[in-house]
Amino acid sequence: MRWEEPKTFLWFRHCVVRQKQPFHDTFPIHKNRIKEMGLVCTPCTYVRLDGRSSAGELRGEIGFEIKPTLEDKAAFNHLKYGSLEVMQPCLFAVIESSADDEWACFSYIHLFKKYGIEPIGPTMERYNESSDVVQLLVPIQS
Repeated sequence: MRWEEPKTFLWFRHCVVRQKQPFHDTFPIHKNRIKEMGLVCTPCTYVRLDGRSSAGELRGEIGFEIKPTLEDKAAFNHLKYGSLEVMQPCLFAVIESSADDEWACFSYIHLFKKYGIEPIGPTMERYNESSDVVQLLVPIQS
């Protein structure tokens, strides 16, 4: 998958208990906050881990791609919740699996390493609200 244009994300930090779909309960909370701020987001929710997780907990960020207007951009200086990030165009290797399968991505990551495909940045999980599939987005060199 290739992102041809920059994308704007609003990210929310979380520390959650390690379990199946650990961040899932936070998705509607933040979608409502985005609506309250008057912003429009795509139907996908993104998750990225920050690497400081421990045995019993996961630390990460929940992200939403937003489509800001010029007025929104001016208001971003006064955000009450979350942090804004503009992600530049990128090429991703995409791994799809059931959102309930906790281990599916590990076998694919092993294949990447075996064939020398190295991520050039943090990986993200992408959840679509109308599907039970999760996509692991691995940024790679184009």
